[in-house]
Amino acid sequence: MRTRRTSRESVGKALVVQVTWAILAAVWNVAGVALIVRGLRAPGPTASAGAAVLLLAVAVAFVLSIARWPVAYALLSAGAGLMALAAVVNAFVQDPALWPSEFWRYAGVLLNGAGVVACAAALLASFGRR
Repeated sequence: MRTRRTSRESVGKALVVQVTWAILAAVWNVAGVALIVRGLRAPGPTASAGAAVLLLAVAVAFVLSIARWPVAYALLSAGAGLMALAAVVNAFVQDPALWPSEFWRYAGVLLNGAGVVACAAALLASFGRR
């Protein structure tokens, strides 16, 4: 029982930020799909209900795996961090016209940047605990 608590304690606030990032990114995708259905532009170049479901599953997996499967949590953190990093990089290498405005482009960078930092912090904490 102490090991589970130690795993969660070692990651600390990074877990909260990871879950928050995944939920907000899911909301971003759902909002984008809703806007597209209404004939409007999504806040980013892509919007997917499937991605929203995947992000919510990742949020749940973060919470469930930290206590029971720390290695799976570390792998999930690495994968999620790479996905968030890809979104940040795409914001700088893709055509800016894919976003409705610079505000939404940088809002996406901020959101996914928080995901990158949280996942990196979780990985560092996970490895530091061992």
